Amino acid sequence: MECSSRDRLRPGDDSGFTLVEMIIATMLGVLVLSLAAGILISMFRTQHVTTDFSDATTTGQLISKSVEEGVRNAAPGPEPTDSVAVSDDGILSTVDANGELLRARVAMGTSGGDITWKCMAWYYSPTTKTIVEASSDSMIDDPAGFTWSGSHHLEPNVSQSGVSWTLLGENIEPADGSTLVFNSHDGELDLNFKITNGSTALVLVPNVIMPRKITATGTGPDQCYPLPTATPTPTP
Repeated sequence: MECSSRDRLRPGDDSGFTLVEMIIATMLGVLVLSLAAGILISMFRTQHVTTDFSDATTTGQLISKSVEEGVRNAAPGPEPTDSVAVSDDGILSTVDANGELLRARVAMGTSGGDITWKCMAWYYSPTTKTIVEASSDSMIDDPAGFTWSGSHHLEPNVSQSGVSWTLLGENIEPADGSTLVFNSHDGELDLNFKITNGSTALVLVPNVIMPRKITATGTGPDQCYPLPTATPTPTP
């Protein structure tokens, strides 16, 4: 059977892509891959920023909740003797070169409706940029700062038997415009701090916390921090 002339290959009729077509296809492929890579990188960065912000928010809420619940349920113990100052709000914040210490005598409810008291403390260490908390059945001494003893593990510079400190958050500093994280005055507490987590710097809204009016009766420690000695009244 003879092939028709149209079925025969004409001279110069080569099959496949030309060099120009290959170059154009390669350039288009590189462009598409570059665009896809850029979109993926942008998505990963957005996810990373979102995760940093979420983690910082969770840490800030944890710290705020711990301090707020403690301070709102704080109350002074029985009126001290005449040898000490009688003005006591149930909370006391002190500052020194090592850091800031906030202590409170906190009411704890029971299933029977009775009140038991605990001594609670929170400490901000500018050296480690952390906030830690502790609770005890007796007065909590000043830990005089903290140092890292391992990954995410802090040790007080001055340890106290029966008192262990729990890390609440790290990468913490006083909020912009503030010099203190804890500032108790006139029976209330100003709480100001910010958290830096990766590319996120989360500034918590300054919070003013006031203790409730809780009766001082109940079981537990009467005193959770040293009260200043009253200045004797001069005899005329």
